[in-house]
Amino acid sequence: MTCFWDSIYQSLNHSHFQQLEYNRNNNLKAFINHLKNKKTKLSNVTWQNNPLTQKEIDEHLQAIQEYNVNNIHNGHFTSTCDYFLLLLCELLEIGIDHVYLGHTIEYRNKKNNTTILKFGSDKGHFFKL
Repeated sequence: MTCFWDSIYQSLNHSHFQQLEYNRNNNLKAFINHLKNKKTKLSNVTWQNNPLTQKEIDEHLQAIQEYNVNNIHNGHFTSTCDYFLLLLCELLEIGIDHVYLGHTIEYRNKKNNTTILKFGSDKGHFFKL
């Protein structure tokens, strides 16, 4: 069950992959490892219109580092403040709206939000809106 990663991968366009310096090859594990290697301080990202504290940034970066790509078929436990959604906002200078059970969770990049990716989820499935 890779619905989290499939939805993200399908939502990114050619320009996004160029920004990430990633050659799109439909290999989710390679893509996730690439994101892990590109992790950077999440200094330009807000969550629900609030900046992250240093403690939150440190915890998210640790979660990215420790993420086991070999378990992606067991699903991704998407947090209400998800570390990979934060990382994508930081790296791509985009916004993300994640609608969880009817409640919108906003991730924004302070530099640029011209692109907003939209996802939805319930208690067991993550999908592109």
